[in-house]
Amino acid sequence: MSCADGKAFDLDLKKCFELKEKQAETGKRIAIGLQYRNGKNHRAMKRMIDKGIIGKNIIMTYTDVRENRTVVGKPAMHDARYGNGGPLVDMACHLFDLMRWFYKSNPKSASAQWRISAENREELKSVECKAPDTCVMQVEYESGDLGSITMNWGMPVKTGGQFLSHAVGSEGFVTEQGGSITVQSGGEKLVVTTEPEDEQDLINAELAVYDHLIAEIEGRGSVQAAFDEGIYSLATSMAAIKSGVLGRPVTIQEILDEKPTIEQCMTKLTQKKCYRR
Repeated sequence: MSCADGKAFDLDLKKCFELKEKQAETGKRIAIGLQYRNGKNHRAMKRMIDKGIIGKNIIMTYTDVRENRTVVGKPAMHDARYGNGGPLVDMACHLFDLMRWFYKSNPKSASAQWRISAENREELKSVECKAPDTCVMQVEYESGDLGSITMNWGMPVKTGGQFLSHAVGSEGFVTEQGGSITVQSGGEKLVVTTEPEDEQDLINAELAVYDHLIAEIEGRGSVQAAFDEGIYSLATSMAAIKSGVLGRPVTIQEILDEKPTIEQCMTKLTQKKCYRR
């Protein structure tokens, strides 16, 4: 068994499916680290949705604003040609997975508009072809539930940032309150927290991923996320990027059939003579 980071198995979907073939040939299983499932607020949100407290037709909304990633020593995150596809891959993959986990449903299509806020940042002048770092996107899931993501990872250094999430359903809406969530419905408020079986996973989100991996190897548990979860997250990132190029929604099935690379999804951008050979 092997475990890959949540950012993606690879930036080439065809290579990912080659890994799936190897998985079948060897009888081994591929696990992927989608550690945001082990965040306290996310786990509380999962418990609340599982109980049906806010009803149906759920819309999860995320806002993620950060300084450009040179502040954490990751300029490659802004490189469309040689980097990892930017935050539409690096972070959005986790958000797509959270919603897939919440809704118990696969993503169906993605529609996005994206921009490059860090285009002229002095600290990124060595990156000649910058990846999308700013977007508004909507994801439809097969269940009929929706996701809405607003993101900007191209802000000036020393700006700071914020990460916010909330959910609206047919019976109420949810607001975060550090480690627990508050549901408002019909004039009443209900605080939903995590449950006792969550406690071990919440100690350290990343280590929890490996704890579950080891548990499956030893035959006493199972991994938190396997091949399909990783593929759907990557394919949804690709659909969002391609949607911004084509100006239309892109279905996940279209991406799964095409098996493109991240660079191919942002073709119009990388065809510009803006990167080093």
